[in-house]
Amino acid sequence: MNIVIVTGSTEHKCGIGVYALKLLQALARCEDNLTFTMLVPYGHRPTDLPSSVLFKTVMPGRPFRSFISELRPDILHLQYPSLTREFLGYFRDLPWCKFVAKTRIVITAHETLVKYNINSGVFVAAFLATCILTIKGKRNIPFGRRCLSNSIVPLKNVSMLPSVELSHDRRIQIRESIGNHGNRTLISFIGFLTDSVRLEWLFKSCECERHQLAIMGEVPEALKNTRSDYFDLCEEYGWKPQKVFLGYKPDLVAADILAASDVVVLPFRKGCNEWNTSYLAACQQGCYVVTTSATKRGYCTDSNTYFVAPGNIDMFKDAINNVRPAKAVPMQMETWTSLAKKHVSVYGNIQQYDFKNQYHWYRKRHKKTFK
Repeated sequence: MNIVIVTGSTEHKCGIGVYALKLLQALARCEDNLTFTMLVPYGHRPTDLPSSVLFKTVMPGRPFRSFISELRPDILHLQYPSLTREFLGYFRDLPWCKFVAKTRIVITAHETLVKYNINSGVFVAAFLATCILTIKGKRNIPFGRRCLSNSIVPLKNVSMLPSVELSHDRRIQIRESIGNHGNRTLISFIGFLTDSVRLEWLFKSCECERHQLAIMGEVPEALKNTRSDYFDLCEEYGWKPQKVFLGYKPDLVAADILAASDVVVLPFRKGCNEWNTSYLAACQQGCYVVTTSATKRGYCTDSNTYFVAPGNIDMFKDAINNVRPAKAVPMQMETWTSLAKKHVSVYGNIQQYDFKNQYHWYRKRHKKTFK
C-alpha cells in the first residue's frame, strides 16, 4: 500500500511537520508492507527521516494532481491545519484525486475544522475524506460530516518529548546550567508563545527573590512583533528577560529542564486540555503541573496537576507556593508506537471504503429517514 502524507515543513519547530516526522519514524519501525512519501511545501530532507520514506517538496506552480499522478498513492493523508496555510491552492484538486485517481483521502484534524468558512475549502476536504482522525473530538468536525460517524476516529495526542529520569546529581547539574545556584524554586513553561498564553499571570504569581523562571518556547513567525511585548512585560515585573526566556530547546534538553523543575506552570487563557502537547510533556516527566481549566478546580492526584480558574492570581499563588506534592510516577500515555499501530489499522480498514460505501452505510443506519 502506497501512502502520501501531506504536512507542513519540519523546519517549523514543534509544528505539525515534526508530528508527521515522528509518526513516520514509528510507522517505519512497525510496518514493512507500507510505503510512505512525505510531501512538504519547502525545506530539506530531515536527517532523521527513515531511509525507506520518500521525501518530496512542492514546486511552485506545479499542479497538485501532477504529484498524485507521479506517486500514485492508495491513500492521501492530509495533516490539518498545515494544508490550509501552505497547501490552500490544492483543495481544488481533491475531487480529482478522489473520483478520477481513485485515491482515498484521510485527514488528521489537529485543530478545529468547523471554525473555517466554506470558502476555505476545508469543508470540501472534510466531505471528500474517507476517514477523519481527530485529536479534539467529534465536536470539531462539521455537523453534516459527523453523520458518517463510523468514518471519524478519535486519537489521543502524544508528547513530543522523550521521557527522562534524572539522578540527584544530574538534576542539580541541569538547574545550575540555567542559573539556579541557590534554593530558589524553579518554575518552567514550555510551548509556543501565542495569544492563548497569559504570561502576565505567571509573572504576577511569582516573586524574583523566591522563584526562578525558565520559559522554553518561541513566538510564532506571524506574531514576531509581540516578542518585545513579552520582554517588556517580563521587565515590568522585575525579571531579566535574558535569563527568563530560554528560547527553543532540543527535545532532550527541554525534557531534562522539565524533569529538573519544581513546578511547571501552563497559564492558558481558555484552559488546558488533555490533548495539549505541553501538558503531556510535563506529565510524562512526572512533574507537578499548575494549569488553568474552564471546569476543573483543585489538585488531581492521577495527573499530579493543580487546576486553577483562568486569571485567578490568588489560586495560582496558592498552588505554586503552598501545594507541593512529591515527584509523581510519570503518567502512562499514548506512545508513538501505539499511535502508529492505530494508523496502520485505519489504513487497512479504509481500503474497503469509498463514497458509495459511506452513502450505503448512511442509508442503512438511517433507514427510517429514507422510507
